Amino acid sequence: MPLEGLLARISGAELVAGALETEISLVAIDSRRVADGALFVALPGAEADGLDYISDAVVRGAVALVAAPDAIRRAMVLADGRPVVRAENPRLFAAAAAAEMAGHPSAELVVVAITGTSGKTTTSYIVESIFAAAGHHTGIIGTIEYRVAGASVPAPLTTPDAVSLQGLFREMCDAGVTHIAIEASSHALEQGRVDATQVDAAIYTNLSRDHLDYHGDEASYAAAKERLFREILPSSRAGSFAVLNADDAYVAGLASELDVPVLTFGDIADVSHRDIEIGRDGIRGTLCFGAESHSFHSHLIGRPHLENLLGAAAATWRLGIAPAVIVAGIEACRGVPGRLESIEEGQDFTVLVDYAHKPDALERTLESLRPLTEGRLIVLFGCGGDRDRGKRKQMGEIAGRLADLIVLTSDNPRTENPESILREIEAGVQAVNGTRVEAAALGKSGVVGQYVVLPERRAAIGVAVASAGAGDVVLIAGKGHEDYQIVGKVKRHLDDREEARRALGDCA
Repeated sequence: MPLEGLLARISGAELVAGALETEISLVAIDSRRVADGALFVALPGAEADGLDYISDAVVRGAVALVAAPDAIRRAMVLADGRPVVRAENPRLFAAAAAAEMAGHPSAELVVVAITGTSGKTTTSYIVESIFAAAGHHTGIIGTIEYRVAGASVPAPLTTPDAVSLQGLFREMCDAGVTHIAIEASSHALEQGRVDATQVDAAIYTNLSRDHLDYHGDEASYAAAKERLFREILPSSRAGSFAVLNADDAYVAGLASELDVPVLTFGDIADVSHRDIEIGRDGIRGTLCFGAESHSFHSHLIGRPHLENLLGAAAATWRLGIAPAVIVAGIEACRGVPGRLESIEEGQDFTVLVDYAHKPDALERTLESLRPLTEGRLIVLFGCGGDRDRGKRKQMGEIAGRLADLIVLTSDNPRTENPESILREIEAGVQAVNGTRVEAAALGKSGVVGQYVVLPERRAAIGVAVASAGAGDVVLIAGKGHEDYQIVGKVKRHLDDREEARRALGDCA
């Protein structure tokens, strides 16, 4: 496409030097992905600035450059005579240009985008299962994997960068995919990665504290998520709609503020439930679609998953899928990796691995497991280093209040001292009168309210499992599906599920 044609379709950008006739073959924001004919967009960044990679992009074949207004002079020096475009917002320009070059593939798909602090991944899996039950060819983009027509690759990011995302949409279309579910993280929404995407339905699962190390405060975090509903959804095709959790006060409060149709889910909502029974074999009850009701049995464990399946049911119902098919899709979803995933090795107690790594998620998960626990509720968790420190004491207090026995251990300590992180969590446990004991003594006296501190996660999982007896529930929280641990700047293999199985084998 000629640069002139591309610029004619995108607002907020203008050529400041060079020829409009320059032919563009692809858009790149990573110089390593530049090839002959590329338009390289130099994105500003705190850790890496695209301007620093212009020379590399030129060597690799970039034929034109895009930069922010305050970077134009330097970009023109580095461009070596190539056309330079000034973009008011280079991130949004990259998304729009990538969509143009890919032929606007999201317009050929039915797209359900999911945001919220917790539940995005599980909701996306349920939505995909319902689409499959309806006979559609499906795809999924999220925290665990990117799946295209049955083939999947591990996900490096919950939501890919804008250029990769549009390329993935095109790949899906070319593979015959028609219906997809995509997780939209707060980082992705703030950074414009989802811009220029046509979204049919946007689900808001819930809102609680998270990612304040990046967003700065809770208001900014909420505003990032709301871009999906206030900007992206209204600019999508006619008929696009929002699906809001009526049981989350903040989320429900958006209903009167949005310029798109709204559907709600929850205890009293457009899509609701009754006669719910939650056990170790999943969730049973009745789903209510307006005046129409259908009984169901989901294999997912825990009350938080009830909200997830309600959100998925509401979105797909509004998209025209019959309630009976929706129930079939819910029942076909056998589980989500690392989301209250059960580890079974013939033991007489329950071991669950879950991704809960933030205060609200940990609280909701422990609360949902308490009614399912015949004996003691044992939790193992930590907090990530180089991230929001404010949640550490909160999570310690939550565990101290809701669990019987606690194992504090490392999550991804990154460049922080693991013991320093654990001291901050421990302060929360002590605030609710937890008693620290040696690892070998945990749970042996029958006294509840005990905790141990073990920075080495493998050893900690062994202690948590060894402390369990008949009827107990062990929750290994924080990493879920992740098969690594980041210590310093090194990513090492560590899978909570593997370690739990190993520990169960040692106890056999």
